[in-house]
Amino acid sequence: MYGSFGNGTAANFVGAMFMEATGLSMPHVAYKGSAAQMTDLIGGQIPIIFDTVVAATPQVKAGNLRVLAVTTPRRSDLLPDVPTMAESGHAGFDFSSWIAVVAPRGLPADVRKTLEGALAAVMARPETI
Repeated sequence: MYGSFGNGTAANFVGAMFMEATGLSMPHVAYKGSAAQMTDLIGGQIPIIFDTVVAATPQVKAGNLRVLAVTTPRRSDLLPDVPTMAESGHAGFDFSSWIAVVAPRGLPADVRKTLEGALAAVMARPETI
């Protein structure tokens, strides 16, 4: 059994890729968000989840869980000691996810300009890069 933060999400998809790569068959448990699945993982109600490195890192640093592998071609700067799926014996396993910043249609131009400026400033910070 594995958890993801919802049906049709990147985590659900990477779980399916994992089963294909490993030959395992696990039922999928779709949670309503990352926090709910993380709570159940830490509490022992589910044995494995697929989640983002950003969501997992605080729990790793708190000693509540261990990340087994990352799905990207190179190790994460946030968790440099965690191997990639390729390093774990699954060559060619590559799943990188992109997140979009979205706003409702008709967003006022001044609000859009403010948001674009804030995003540009954050993206230029050395710690973000």
